[in-house]
Amino acid sequence: MRLVTLFIEKGLAVWRVCEHHFIPAYAWQGDPLTFWRERIVFLICFTAGTLGMIALIPSVVLAIRESLWIVALLDAMAYLTTVAILFGGRLPFILRAWGVCIILYALGTGLMLSLGPLGAGYIWLFGASVMAAALLGVKAAVGSLLINLCILVGTGFFIAGGAPLWSQPFDHMVEKWSVMSINFMLINVLITVTTALMLGDLKQTLMQTRQDIAKRKTVEASLRVSERRFRTLVAHAPLGIITIDSDGAISDANPKFIEMFGFPSLKAALALNLFRSHRLALTKFPEQLDDGLVGGIAGTYEGAYETSWGKSVYLRYMLTPLMDTTGSIYAVLGIFDDITQSRIQEKQLRRAQKMEALGLLAGGVAHDLNNVLSGIVSYPELLLLDLPADSPLRDPILTIQQAGQRAAEIVQDLLTLARRGVVTVAVLDLNQLIGEYLDSPEFEKLLSFHPAVRIESRLQASLLNLSGSGIHLKKTIMNLVSNAAEAQPRGGRILITTENRYVDRLIEGYDNVAEGDYVVLRVEDKGIGIPPEDLKRIFEPFYTKKVMGRSGTGLGMAVVWATVQDHKGYIDVHSVKGEGTTFELYFPATRQEPDSSRAALPMDGYLGRGQTILIVDDVKEQRMIASGILKRLNYCPVCVGDGAAAVAYLSTRMVDLVLLDMVMDPGPDGLDTYRRICEIHPGQPAIIASGFSETDRVREAIELGVAQYVKKPYTVETIGLAVKAALR
Repeated sequence: MRLVTLFIEKGLAVWRVCEHHFIPAYAWQGDPLTFWRERIVFLICFTAGTLGMIALIPSVVLAIRESLWIVALLDAMAYLTTVAILFGGRLPFILRAWGVCIILYALGTGLMLSLGPLGAGYIWLFGASVMAAALLGVKAAVGSLLINLCILVGTGFFIAGGAPLWSQPFDHMVEKWSVMSINFMLINVLITVTTALMLGDLKQTLMQTRQDIAKRKTVEASLRVSERRFRTLVAHAPLGIITIDSDGAISDANPKFIEMFGFPSLKAALALNLFRSHRLALTKFPEQLDDGLVGGIAGTYEGAYETSWGKSVYLRYMLTPLMDTTGSIYAVLGIFDDITQSRIQEKQLRRAQKMEALGLLAGGVAHDLNNVLSGIVSYPELLLLDLPADSPLRDPILTIQQAGQRAAEIVQDLLTLARRGVVTVAVLDLNQLIGEYLDSPEFEKLLSFHPAVRIESRLQASLLNLSGSGIHLKKTIMNLVSNAAEAQPRGGRILITTENRYVDRLIEGYDNVAEGDYVVLRVEDKGIGIPPEDLKRIFEPFYTKKVMGRSGTGLGMAVVWATVQDHKGYIDVHSVKGEGTTFELYFPATRQEPDSSRAALPMDGYLGRGQTILIVDDVKEQRMIASGILKRLNYCPVCVGDGAAAVAYLSTRMVDLVLLDMVMDPGPDGLDTYRRICEIHPGQPAIIASGFSETDRVREAIELGVAQYVKKPYTVETIGLAVKAALR
């Protein structure tokens, strides 16, 4: 049995080798019908070529004995033609197919004429027509039937003429032949035409199937390209994208979603169920997801979430139901956008807009208040100069002056908020500013209010200098120390330290920090601390937990913030409720040295020698105050109410000095007025005065030649020093 099996396996292997050798290569790659037609031709020729020799030899011998030379010749020619077709694989298929059919026709015709109905001619003719239908199609099948008809009719004529020897023993042979031929043709037509039509339809079906397969492959290729493009877009999208099944489980997620929520892998994200998750802790989320899954409701939502590492993020997300071909919802598409940063920026923008609005309001109010306060601050000073030391009026007038100065300080805070009150005007030693504050009456007053608070300082000896405004920096120190003292109602310690620090890292709360050397002021207390919700708002104007008007104005920390900003510095705040608060202020350091040339002068040092000074101010009270101070200092003042009047006055006269108000309305301001004065008297000595601190126009006037800048409200010292310096 094993030998039989082995023989069959070897035989099949040889058969497969012969098939690949004799069947042309194009047939293996073509449609199935073409392959099988080639295979039929191969099968006929190979079988006839290998086994036909066994039948050929006895057939030829028998034909020769019977003197049937035509039959012997036909058999030999048929065999040789079959072998030629087998090895003629390079010939076109139609020639080889017709060759096979012609062999069958030749054999059938020869046998028909030689042996008549007793021979196998019928079988060969029948096979020829069927083979033509199978190999060459409907037209060839019809042609083969016509050939068969012609052969049968021709044979009938031979019978009628008495030519075939085999027909002589039979009676009524023509009638019998006609009946046999009609029946043969009927069966031949039915089978041949049916075979041809069936194979023709099969070929059309196969061709249509091939076209459909080709189209399908094209569509599938397009779909694969589209899917790759879609997956690439989703994978690189700046938004988190997920699909959620009907159970609330994530079925797919892109890398941005995984990054957004801090999952370690896609597998971890797919394990999340949005109906049962405590990570996505927005209460409405399951309801919104359920609306999308059940009701087909698409919507856009916002909410705060907690990532896998505990960080809170604010997301805007869109839920869209996904439907199958029947219109049933099988999933929800979720698109997530992390808008945490934009929310922060919106808050910062609102805060900036709020600060800007407050600043504009404060700036306008402060300008008017400075004009009003000038009388309260300046006139008491003049009165005190003339009063004897034991006058009972000194204390009330001094109280009025101090109240005016306090009001002026509040105005200065408003100007700072308006971003019109801080300007870097001098190189300063922060240690010296701290020392001046610790020796000031304000500090003594603070200690009297908080006797249980101990204040220590650790100041770096070789501290670098900074460039800024001493007034505002001392106010910043005072506000920080005052807040630290009030944070310790039962007493405690305040530590003030300074140090040089090279900064090359980000400071919390800032996206960008300039690398370099900084002077750091640190004020630390062990007080009650600041709650997190208040820590975010401590720098807002008028935000305070104190009783407004009793212990604070609500401007202190806002002034600190504005001062640091205007000095191009940074603030770092750390506070723990119940443990204390630490403020670290970073100011850019400078290698320049402070200007120590200015020294305090006695009253006699301010006096003039009768020089003429033109006062230009649009406010009558300001002109009167300035005139009174200058007369007291032995100058000869002349007053005009606007810039045009000043130009007209100087067009025919000369003065030793011009005191110009910067802001005058209507008419030209101080800068424009000084430009026109310089056209008449080039290099005219002048002083600019303003209720604001230095502005760009003030600095432009100084660059043009203005000698000094004086800040309102006027004092004898500020006016005296400025005039003395300008007349040098």
